Amino acid sequence: MAGTKRRAGALPTVQETMLKRRKAAMEARSTRARQQAADRRLARRQRVKKTKEAFVRVERLVKLGRLKDRDTNRLNRLARRPAAAEPMAPVVTLLPTAAEEAPQSSAERPILIVRCRGRSAGMDPRIVKALRLFRLTRLNTAVFAKPTPACLSVLRLLDPFVAWGAPDMRSVRELVYKRGRASGSQSEAGNQQRPVPITDNAAIEAALGKYGLLCIEDLVHELATCGPAFVQAASYLAPMRLKAPLGGWAKAEARFRGNESQPELIRKRQPLSCSRDEYINGLLREMI
Repeated sequence: MAGTKRRAGALPTVQETMLKRRKAAMEARSTRARQQAADRRLARRQRVKKTKEAFVRVERLVKLGRLKDRDTNRLNRLARRPAAAEPMAPVVTLLPTAAEEAPQSSAERPILIVRCRGRSAGMDPRIVKALRLFRLTRLNTAVFAKPTPACLSVLRLLDPFVAWGAPDMRSVRELVYKRGRASGSQSEAGNQQRPVPITDNAAIEAALGKYGLLCIEDLVHELATCGPAFVQAASYLAPMRLKAPLGGWAKAEARFRGNESQPELIRKRQPLSCSRDEYINGLLREMI
């Protein structure tokens, strides 16, 4: 018993095994709490999804039907114009496996296409196909493209859903540095991997080294000047996720046109798409 007595002035001690048990119990409680919170969120999402699937208001069905009819009529009007012959087929030339029709001049500038409307239900199948070929499946995502006649003809189809313009070198550099992500490659199981941020020049050299692109500055220069490897460089980048413009797309349109007091007139006068070469860079400053 004398050996177990604590000396005068000594600090109280706790057995190591007891400390380990306490630590294990705290970790178990924390893990259990996180799992319970995740289960509650999943149950809530499933409950909301089930409710939405079970109850669809008649007004929503009528609205979606009218929107689809409007898109179909607009596409049919474009198809009757001489410049809109075979608008969907040339989109394949934008894919990385397609051969370039003609060498591009050094003075040619690329265009940046931003999706400005996110409605997907009730869309014409041709619109859905064109958006998927451009990889613009989400609102406020952007991709680079060449201003070829094929590309411009498809942009005419996507007028109410995309905004586009020719960015300058500064905008291209900020987009790649701040919002650039490398497209995920396919795994051995055939699944598409998620895009990853560009944090190392070695990854760029491994993917685009055979085209003479060794670092991120080479990638920026190739995109900004529409170089010979522009298609491969643009395909290497995943669609860039941007922030929404300040106050929404309608107010952004009115603000850049100098008519901020009446943004609804801008929407009625002209779609929110079409070329915005004169203020695309200012718009990107807000969205990057």
